[in-house]
Amino acid sequence: MIKTESKALKPHLAAKPELIPLHDWNTDDQQGRKRGKTPLHSNWTKRPYGSFDATAHMRKGGNVGVRLKATDLVVDVDPRNFDEGDDPLLRLAKDCNFNADDFPCVETGGGGKHLYLRKPEEVSVRDSLPEYPGIEFKTLGRQVVAAGSVHPETGKLYKWDSLNDCPGDAPPCPEALLDVIAHVRVSPDDLFKQLIYLDKTGAPDRIRTCDPQIRNLVLYPAELRARARGLLEPSRSEGNQLAFSGGVTGNGRGATAIPSSESSMASSIGAWPWMFSRSRSP
Repeated sequence: MIKTESKALKPHLAAKPELIPLHDWNTDDQQGRKRGKTPLHSNWTKRPYGSFDATAHMRKGGNVGVRLKATDLVVDVDPRNFDEGDDPLLRLAKDCNFNADDFPCVETGGGGKHLYLRKPEEVSVRDSLPEYPGIEFKTLGRQVVAAGSVHPETGKLYKWDSLNDCPGDAPPCPEALLDVIAHVRVSPDDLFKQLIYLDKTGAPDRIRTCDPQIRNLVLYPAELRARARGLLEPSRSEGNQLAFSGGVTGNGRGATAIPSSESSMASSIGAWPWMFSRSRSP
């Protein structure tokens, strides 16, 4: 008989995380979709769970999730999305000079891994990197299934790969890895200089910034050149975000097109907290 294993929650509980209730592992919705990995409540990202008894919930057959904080970083590895003959985790570890065995790890019921790390609270990270398929980077706003839960499709347990593993002992994210996955905020002055550079040179490729903290190719210039001349309106996406190609986002303030004059353009740019995705050169 398949059942959850509440004693596997002990390492989670020792780390004092934010645990949340998920559906029972074998729950299906009206469309027949497996819901065992999804939160019980739609407002789970903000709902208080101070009185939630995760152990009792799991003893009744419910799965449990770990609601991640801004200082949490979970590397979610799913080999089902690997290309045949490839091991993106092994390549990522080699490229960023770390050993995956150094991190507390939950072996998922789907055959993957959840590696627990810590990161600076103020650093936001990318969800994934295209050169490493099958690997996601999860932090604030996400949740992962806790050890002791049962995978809704395989019926297998999520379990610690070592009895000594505890997410409370998670080490900091290696600098080389953080450098690859972190978003980097760019000052309005720097962005303004890049836009003016594009207009003057007609650069055919992506913008290369001289800021040593960014270091890489970060933007497609064609759309930005058009915006600098006031030809395009920023498009809105979910959460009142302004969507730009190449990973640049704004927060919805100054939602008119960027004007063409340098002084007013600088003023408009200064109203937006621009952010670049730090990624490797192709």
